[in-house]
Order: sequence, then C-alpha cells, then structure tokens
Amino acid sequence: MSADGWTGKPRTCVGCELHVDPSTPHHECIFASSGFPLGAGHAMPCGSVYHHGCQRVGHPFHTRLRDQAGFTYPSIEAVPNYTCEACTTRAVLGRELDSGSHDLGLLLLERMRMIDIANRWAANTFARYKYAIRRIRRFEKKFGVAILIPTKLLAPAVTPAIPLQWAHQDYTLHAPKAGRVRDANRVAANTARGLRSAVSQFYDLDMQVAHPGKAVSTNRRTLTVNHVTPRVNCHTPL
Repeated sequence: MSADGWTGKPRTCVGCELHVDPSTPHHECIFASSGFPLGAGHAMPCGSVYHHGCQRVGHPFHTRLRDQAGFTYPSIEAVPNYTCEACTTRAVLGRELDSGSHDLGLLLLERMRMIDIANRWAANTFARYKYAIRRIRRFEKKFGVAILIPTKLLAPAVTPAIPLQWAHQDYTLHAPKAGRVRDANRVAANTARGLRSAVSQFYDLDMQVAHPGKAVSTNRRTLTVNHVTPRVNCHTPL
C-alpha cells in the first residue's frame, strides 16, 4: 500500500492490471477516491476499479454449476453503491488491512461473497435489463431528473451478516469428517448452512430477551415491532 492509497493507480483494473477507459464497461468502488470514516481516523481511498468480467475467483472456491459459472462478477449495467472487497473488509474490521495477518483470506472471502450475491439473478436477467437501464439514463440526462437514486452511504455497510457469510464460505472449503458426505474433499452445502441456522437462533433468542414486549415469533422467524399485545411467549401451558 502506498501513502496515497492502495497499490495500483485508480484507473488501473485490480483484476487484469490494465488501463480502464472510462468509456468502457467497468465497476468502480464508490470509495475509490474519497475513502471513508474508519475508527478514529479516515480510511485511505482504495482506487479500486474492475473491467466487467475481471472480478473473479478460482481455487480453492468451488461451484456445482457448469463451466465454472458463479465465479465471476456479472456484467451489470448499473450497480448501486458498488463497494470493493477491500473497503468492505476494512469497514468490518474497523482498521486498515495488515498483510501479515489473516486479512488476505478475508479479502478473498469478501470477493466471493460479492460475486455470490450478484449471481443471485440469472445472467440473462442483467442482459435483458441493460437496454432499459441505458434508456432511463438517457431520459435522466435529457430532462435533468433522477430516477435511479442509490442509498447514500458515507461508509461501507457493516453488519454481522457479512462476517457470517465469510464464515459460511470458509466452512465449505474445509474437508468434512470421514463418512459424513459423498465428496470427501468438501463440507456438504446443507452442513455449512447449519452455521446460519445457529446464528439465526442466537439472534432470535437475543431479541426475545432484549425486546420481550416487542418480539414476536411467526413461522419460525422472530420479528421486532414497535408494539404488540403483551402475551406469554412460551410453549408450556401456565
């Protein structure tokens, strides 16, 4: 890392390290030139920009899809608040990254998380909407109005859901106990999903204890609302 930010100039693709022409399709982190509040100071600008198709992962991650599908960030015409893996990881940790620690591993897990979330939609969905997005952009420019307005972020979003997804991704990279799954080299998807179920139960209980008059359980989900009719929330008749 240089004194001015991350290694690599702001107009150099992080993936292929080639120049990024502003007129060509690319994804640029919203904190690339500004940085963001971090701890007691300010995070350095990341300068992160990717050509479409250059943000991808490989081994040790794996996919059950054909032709390694799901390993590349899709070509999306408009990504609201695109935040690179470096900025999200720094925000969650609350500090700048340390090359001598496990931070590199977290960077890789965050890149996989970003790609996984973006691939929630089918590739042809983004292709189908590309023309519509361009049409809307032209209308905005012509009439001076705003339609596509992303939520304003002063810093990357930070929530326990992000490191939970890291933990889930990390668990799938470990070898399972012998005889537990068909593939002896990978933890089964349903086994790894148990991490999320355990954390969900933890927070369900937390809300029941912290908000006894505002937490309700519906269909195995616990929600908090401003007001509910007081009731005994247990399964044992009193």
